[in-house]
Amino acid sequence: MLFLIPILLFVFAMALGSDYNILLMTRIREEAHTHPLRQALTRAISHTGGTITSAGLILAGTFTVLAIAGNNAQARQLGYTIAFAVILDTFFVRTLLVPSAAVLLGRYNWWPSTLSRPTAAVASDAGGDADDLIHPATPAGTP
Repeated sequence: MLFLIPILLFVFAMALGSDYNILLMTRIREEAHTHPLRQALTRAISHTGGTITSAGLILAGTFTVLAIAGNNAQARQLGYTIAFAVILDTFFVRTLLVPSAAVLLGRYNWWPSTLSRPTAAVASDAGGDADDLIHPATPAGTP
């Protein structure tokens, strides 16, 4: 095993994750200005899902080609591990974990921005009813 593989895997996964996360969270934030958080998440994922999936599949395919055409064991190992990390990030992290964390955090997901302020402050800034914009995460069964 090449000792650099965990380091390179971390670098590729973090770089890819931050790019996709910026794309997804920016869209969620845009949608959250006019829709409740759950609806904003659904709309954002439906709009960015094709782009993120396509980019992830292309990048994973590129590293799979490196793994198949690699002329030594280290190149093959690097190609397969990064391709697996890209697929995992594309289909699991961006599709399930990030939206789930956003729903669980509710308005606290947007912490330093105006979207994280209590609903009265958000309503006064937006000029509308705060309940129509951001709903903080509440436990099940709570009104």
